[in-house]
Amino acid sequence: MKYLLVVLALAGAALSSEVRFQFIENHIYVPVSVNGQERLWVFDTGAGASVIDAAFAQELDLKTVGEVQAMGASGTVPAKFVEVPGFVLGDINQGEQTMVALDIATLLRGRSGIEVAGILGFDFVSQFVTRVDFANATLTFTRPDEFEYQGTGHELAMIFANNIPAVEFAVEDSLGGLWRLDLGAAVSVFHHPAVAAHNLTDRPGVELLAGGIGGLALNRIVRFASAELAGYRLERPLVMVPLEPGPGALANGRYMGTLGSSVLYNFILTMDYPGSRVFVEPNENFGQRFPFDRSGLQLERAESGGVSVRYVSPGTPAAESGLAAGDEVVAVDGQAVEEIGGLVQVRDLLRDEPGTSRGVLVRRGEKEREFEITLRDLFD
Repeated sequence: MKYLLVVLALAGAALSSEVRFQFIENHIYVPVSVNGQERLWVFDTGAGASVIDAAFAQELDLKTVGEVQAMGASGTVPAKFVEVPGFVLGDINQGEQTMVALDIATLLRGRSGIEVAGILGFDFVSQFVTRVDFANATLTFTRPDEFEYQGTGHELAMIFANNIPAVEFAVEDSLGGLWRLDLGAAVSVFHHPAVAAHNLTDRPGVELLAGGIGGLALNRIVRFASAELAGYRLERPLVMVPLEPGPGALANGRYMGTLGSSVLYNFILTMDYPGSRVFVEPNENFGQRFPFDRSGLQLERAESGGVSVRYVSPGTPAAESGLAAGDEVVAVDGQAVEEIGGLVQVRDLLRDEPGTSRGVLVRRGEKEREFEITLRDLFD
């Protein structure tokens, strides 16, 4: 894949630019302006190229300059190259460049309820030393020639393949090796070859549908005993195990897995792309339990704009109550979904403390039914 030379400038004489981000459903969203239109974009080290939503590109009347097969976690899809006339992020003014145009708005709207216009990938991130502070929700971009690390963290080498960095990481000591460093992955996940080699499908956990570009597949979220990144030990991390072999990025046997937010939110990462290294230091989140659903309901944004049930994990409170895939959620605890705020806010209610009861009113066919769910920790 080839890219046009891009031009960037930090406003004035600034040596770095700090941008606040929104951490929603375990993804980093930043405000990016193209042709004066500011929209939310995903910041993603797992994207080998920057992506603009196809509908947004059409709205901006951007020129198509080629075609490509874009690879996601679960497979490949056809896409186009378009010329983007530059964009602005904080104090950074990016020059004209080529991006991949994909229908990502529909995909991410259904998963998160967020309206997304693009993904900032390798061609952007690689120009900076970028400090990612999950606890304070800030990204700091520094000119590489002005960078000097001042923190107390440990240094790891970053190894690149197809424009995506990888680092050494281990789960339970025996499951160590290279893992892709992917800030666009909501949950850390083993790759298919590692699953087969280590019989990981035998591990108990919670089943769910997960994926991205290329489709969805059945997976299991498992709480492992421990993990270690850059010498820092985490107790009982959540890591996803694919239950079905398939194509896409997760079929890459060079890596043990993909390292995502369920581990990385414990740290401050200072990624020096030009120096092929990352500095890792614990943040205020370190050692805290990663917030996860306690109901067993996988929800998505329905085409109508409401909230519907995509999947019900077996053996969970939602399954035991009788809720089913396809149910449309009308209200929770007597409050309409619209009043609650939508998909993200409904999910937050289902992450509440164990023992909390929630009344979920759904529409199934022509009838409405109410189910009671008593939340519990699904991994203890």
